[in-house]
Amino acid sequence: MMTKLQFLIVSCIILLVFSPFNGANALEDGISVPLVADKLTGDGEEGALLGAEVIVVNGTGHVFVDTNPYTQVDLQGSARLAAMVACDVLGVDEKAYDFYYIIEISSPIIGGPSAGAALTVATIAAINKWTLKPNVVMTGMINPDESIGPVGGIPYKLEAAAAKNYTLFLVPEGQTRLTVKKYTAYSEGTHIITGDSEETVDVVELGKKLNVTVKEVSTIQEAVLAFTDHEITTPTYQGTILTTQYMDLLKPLAESLKSESGSMYKEMISSMSKTQLTDTAKEILDRADKMYEDKKYYAATSLYFNSMFTMRFSQWKEGYEKSSDKEQYLTELANRVEKQIQASESDLQNFTLYGISDVEAVELQNQE
Repeated sequence: MMTKLQFLIVSCIILLVFSPFNGANALEDGISVPLVADKLTGDGEEGALLGAEVIVVNGTGHVFVDTNPYTQVDLQGSARLAAMVACDVLGVDEKAYDFYYIIEISSPIIGGPSAGAALTVATIAAINKWTLKPNVVMTGMINPDESIGPVGGIPYKLEAAAAKNYTLFLVPEGQTRLTVKKYTAYSEGTHIITGDSEETVDVVELGKKLNVTVKEVSTIQEAVLAFTDHEITTPTYQGTILTTQYMDLLKPLAESLKSESGSMYKEMISSMSKTQLTDTAKEILDRADKMYEDKKYYAATSLYFNSMFTMRFSQWKEGYEKSSDKEQYLTELANRVEKQIQASESDLQNFTLYGISDVEAVELQNQE
């Protein structure tokens, strides 16, 4: 009997040999685009460069996301939104294409939404058969109204970009001057003293020191121009992009995560000592609340999820450090995680939407 893995491998071989990549239907061999992200380490945040390949072919509106290794759901959501916005910007029918996003993840990252704008640029380039400049990299969410949304970890991402010799770094509008948390540690006799401090970073000036030009972009059209030198003009739409359907789907999910993350934060500060991670979680929560108040529910949902990830990491880290039997603590923690994974897989096996099992769809349905 063929296993799931064998079936997947055979399916991929059939896809590659027969269609669409090997035939006349392919619009482009693929657009490679760098993605810049940030990850949590024992010393705080650190920038990371990822690679992505975007392929657009004639199809029926499907979006395929392949990440190696698997990563957070919000990165998959960013890819889907990238396909939708790219088609809206160009005025083409999304249902006339299939979209493939192949993303190499070098290490666990904090979140995926910051890759959304770059993936949208690459999608537009793939549809139009444009090439991307090799010296440009960007960070920023993509919003349904084609604007570039705010992200975190920009100074760390800039350092990672500079280390790979990129010379132009695009950031969302209003994010060239930021306050970041710094983790400090120094020796005093036989003791190591640790602490946190706040620091205001001028990203433009930091870029100059690293030989990187930092430029703000507010719309996907501006980002495409910086990447390709091609200017996109779109008609002016009357009304608002925040449709009733959009609000009905995303607002309940944002509300649910707002409540859950708020409760988790109260529990954390009442039972834990203050650390750099707890401050980071509070900062992310504040940003999420601002997005929620502005009715940017997609951004708010992602940030609430991000804050919960940070808080859980902080709780487990402190639990491990305080545990008298660290090996036993890790064993119990691994068992808890395994049980949760099994429960989630069971939910997925019992859920189907239009023939496709989808974690995001499960989350949305659970809010109805």
